[in-house]
Amino acid sequence: MESKVSIIVPIYNAEKTIEECIKSIINQSYKNIEIILVDDGSIDNSVSICKKMQREDNRIIVYSKKNGGVSSARNYGLNVATGEYIGFIDSDDTVNRKFIKTAMNDIKNNNADLFCCDYNEGKRKFKRKKIRKKDIVKQDYMLILKWYKGFLWNKIYKKELIDKYKISLNENISMCEDLLFNFQYLRICNKVSCSCEKNYNYNINDNGLSKGLTLGWFDILYVYNEIYKKKESFNEKIQDTIILDFLYSIYEAKMRAKIMKIDEKKIFEKYSINIENIIKKNYKRILKSKNIGIIEKIKLIIFDKLENIAMYIKFGKRNKIV
Repeated sequence: MESKVSIIVPIYNAEKTIEECIKSIINQSYKNIEIILVDDGSIDNSVSICKKMQREDNRIIVYSKKNGGVSSARNYGLNVATGEYIGFIDSDDTVNRKFIKTAMNDIKNNNADLFCCDYNEGKRKFKRKKIRKKDIVKQDYMLILKWYKGFLWNKIYKKELIDKYKISLNENISMCEDLLFNFQYLRICNKVSCSCEKNYNYNINDNGLSKGLTLGWFDILYVYNEIYKKKESFNEKIQDTIILDFLYSIYEAKMRAKIMKIDEKKIFEKYSINIENIIKKNYKRILKSKNIGIIEKIKLIIFDKLENIAMYIKFGKRNKIV
C-alpha cells in the first residue's frame, strides 16, 4: 500500500492563486495524500475558496488560525499532519502531476530520508549545476542546499524523523527559517535522493531590492551563526563552505546596515556575533583553502577590501552611498 503523504499549504491572502495551487495537488498521480490548508488569518476570500474545494475532495482539510506568520502556519500543519511523509507547497506555486509520485518512488528505491527536486522559476531560465548522482550522503548536504536550495517546497521529508528530533520552523525569525529547518533535518538523515526533473513551479514574487532592505533580513545572521556553531560535526570541505557562507552574510549585513543608515554594531550585538573574531579567525583560512574556488575567493576579497565596489555590484547604483 502507498505511504500517506501530508501536503501542507500555508495561506495568507492568496485568493488569486490558491485555487490553481490546490488543483495541481488534487491532480497528482499519487493518490494517497492529505492536503492540509492552513489559513493564517486571511482577510480576503482565501478561506471561502478553500472550503469550496474541500467539499469537492475529501482529502482536503481546512484549518483557520490567528495570523502568526508563515512559519507558524507550517508548524500548525506539522502538528496536525497524519501522513508518514511531509511536503510543503506555497499558496502561489503549483506542482507537476508526477511531483509526489516521483518523490515517493525515489525514496522507496533509494531508501532515502529526504527527497529534493529541481524546479521552474516562473518565466526565468537559470542554468544551475546539476547533481548527476541521485544518492547523496548527508556529508554532501551543502551541495544539496547550494543547488537544490534551502527551500522547503521542493522536498519531501520523513515525518518520523521530524517528530523524533522535534524539528520545527523557528517562528521568531523572518528570513532563512526554511534553510535552518533543512540544516537541522539534514544533520540527522542518512540518505538523500535528488532528482533533476523540474516538478515544482516556483512563482517568483520579485518586489525588488526594497523588500530586502528591512530589519527582518538580518535574521539571516542568526541562521548562519547557528549553522556555524555546529560546523565541527562535518568534514573540512563542508566546514569551509559553512564558514564562507557565514562570512558572506556578515559582509552583506555590513553593507545593508550602511545603506539603511543603522548602527551595524547593534545589529551584530543583537545576534551575539563578534565579527572581528569571526573574520580574523576564518578569513585567511578560506583564502588558503583548497576546497574553495578562485572566484569565491576573489568575491570574498572584494567584500572585505573594496566595500563600495561590492555594494555597487550587490545593490546597484540606485543605492550608491554618498
